Amino acid sequence: MAPPPCLWEPIGNAVGGSNYILGQFPNPAPDTPFGVPASVSRAEKLLAATPVPAGTWYMLPINPAAGPAGERACLRLPLFFFAGPGQPLPALPIPPRTLAEFAYNHMLIPRPALILNPAARGYVNLGTYLWGNWAASPTTGRVNAYKITATLGGQTVTVWAEASGLAVNVTGPGTPYSAGCGPTGSHNPRGQAPAGAGPGVAIRRAR
Repeated sequence: MAPPPCLWEPIGNAVGGSNYILGQFPNPAPDTPFGVPASVSRAEKLLAATPVPAGTWYMLPINPAAGPAGERACLRLPLFFFAGPGQPLPALPIPPRTLAEFAYNHMLIPRPALILNPAARGYVNLGTYLWGNWAASPTTGRVNAYKITATLGGQTVTVWAEASGLAVNVTGPGTPYSAGCGPTGSHNPRGQAPAGAGPGVAIRRAR
């Protein structure tokens, strides 16, 4: 996942952080960019307050690896910000791909409930049947499609996971049978073997 183009870093409380800002900008011009004059004014008021308010000053350096678009987005935010207890910091510009990757990493697809027949062991020249029952997605209402949506500020992304078919793998002796199996399984009900299924055939069906 790509790192954010900029990230808030604490520089001190109302006293330490304010002194840091005044040391960096002792007498800023009114047109100094990135909200510096407003931050200097806030720092002076915090130092003059009795008692000194609780909170933390933050500074927003730009990641050297940020691209031009990320750098421009970061420069729209103030250089300094004082946050009181529980106060959120201004939202950082997060690339849509990073937000989508975060959503993908948090997508939970339930495991299917499997039914095997014979249940305990396989036998020579006896077909083995496997049924998989998937839970329907609460976001799509389907058993073969899942989605997750992530929202940050005014930006929303949706990530889909959709099954396109089923594959049967057999390790060792035996021939897999998957003809006619789609995302929702085969058309053969439980207990009825498909046509052409003979001895030594493993059959998988999902419903």
